[in-house]
Amino acid sequence: MRMMLRQEIRQAHGNTVRNDFAHRFSFKADSEVRAENNRSVTELVFDEELAGLATLIEGKFGHVHSNAKRPRLMRKPAAR
Repeated sequence: MRMMLRQEIRQAHGNTVRNDFAHRFSFKADSEVRAENNRSVTELVFDEELAGLATLIEGKFGHVHSNAKRPRLMRKPAAR
């Protein structure tokens, strides 16, 4: 995924981009952009975010879906 500001018609100006994850960031369309705490995505970052979201979702709705009778989030299979 790549984070880009709207540049095709020069509408980007004064944007704030914070706490985002992407493979690449391109802020060249906005000379006034405020970029704060943006990080490149890695497997570790993805797993940390997924764990936090899983805790939130499962805390609110439960681990198992009521109709499907399956886990709401499937865990990554172990490496072989």
